[in-house]
Order: sequence, then C-alpha cells, then structure tokens
Amino acid sequence: STNQFVTEVYEDGHVRGRVTATEEKPILFLSVPMEDGWKLYVDGEEQEIIPLVEGAFIGARLSPGEHEIELVFEAPGSRVGTYCSLAGAVLWCVILGTEIVENKKRKRGSH
Repeated sequence: STNQFVTEVYEDGHVRGRVTATEEKPILFLSVPMEDGWKLYVDGEEQEIIPLVEGAFIGARLSPGEHEIELVFEAPGSRVGTYCSLAGAVLWCVILGTEIVENKKRKRGSH
C-alpha cells in the first residue's frame, strides 16, 4: 500500500526496504529510534534524516514514486576505535620483534 515501508532486510545495524510515496504523503516515518550513527539512503543516494516525534524516530522526505530505502548504522567512534586497536597491535608486534632481536644479540654476545 502507499507509504507503507515493506522490509526486505532487518539486521543489526542494517535495514532495507521499499516504499511508495505520494504528493499527499511525502514523509516516510520509520519506527527506528533516532540515534547518532544512522545514515539514510534513498535509491542509493545519502539523504538527510528528519527526526520525527520530538526526535525519537527516523523520518525522510520523499518525492512521489517508489523508492528503495536503506538505513546503515555505525556507532560513533567505532572507526576510530578500530584504527587505535590496529595501531596498538602493530606497535605490540614491533616491540615484540625488537625484543626478540635484542635477545638473540645478547645470546650471541654471551657465547
């Protein structure tokens, strides 16, 4: 039916579906709680999210016609956290490698 979101994918951090909008009903209302980190794509193009019901839910303004809607969630700071973890792992490998080389040098020197 018109302006009813038909869900195709509903996973943790990812929602995709279709909706048909009309001139009389150009606003899409999703019962997904509004939270920093959501990105909204309409027909593959990122679009501004409209906070609805005093900022509690996600909405979007649509042009008339059928649209593919996709919501993707990435927790704020998760990318920075991943980079910091990788940098820490690399640093740990460098320190470990240096320690191994130093131990081998000490063993050679003691013989």
